[in-house]
Amino acid sequence: MSGTGRRWWLVIALLLSVGVNAGILSILAVQRLQGPKGGKRPAAGATPFAKAADRLHLQGPERQRFLVIHRAFFAEHDRVQMRVGALRRQLRRQLSARRPDEERIERIVADLGTSYAQLDRLVAKTVLESRAILNPRQERAYLKLFSRLRAAAARHSGDPERTRRQPKQRP
Repeated sequence: MSGTGRRWWLVIALLLSVGVNAGILSILAVQRLQGPKGGKRPAAGATPFAKAADRLHLQGPERQRFLVIHRAFFAEHDRVQMRVGALRRQLRRQLSARRPDEERIERIVADLGTSYAQLDRLVAKTVLESRAILNPRQERAYLKLFSRLRAAAARHSGDPERTRRQPKQRP
């Protein structure tokens, strides 16, 4: 296999790995916000977003803004994830075709990269907007939730390097 061919497979493997991790993280976020299965039934109309707002003790306009931010996040996240899924299917079809169209594959890979960047920007925007409406105690609780979700996603990805705690560096 030529050097160019190896690079293609490396890029494809990297993009698929990032996509799987993003999917796992979003599933874990939804599960975490929903809480444990069984036990008490949620109040009528309770959503995962409302439960998170309850855990953060948000009230009034801050609560409403938090709910709007997270509803928009999951709606947009789902839309982008659907696009990523469609692009992956197209890529698999092209790679398994009798005569793969290299130009089409290049466009699909570029679109996948754009979609993954869009997901990263969406997460960053959501976290920053959420932090802006939280007090310091709520912000710590919110960041702790994200830290646990990231660790859980790393465990599910099967990457032992990502699950090890890095020692804190002193200045």
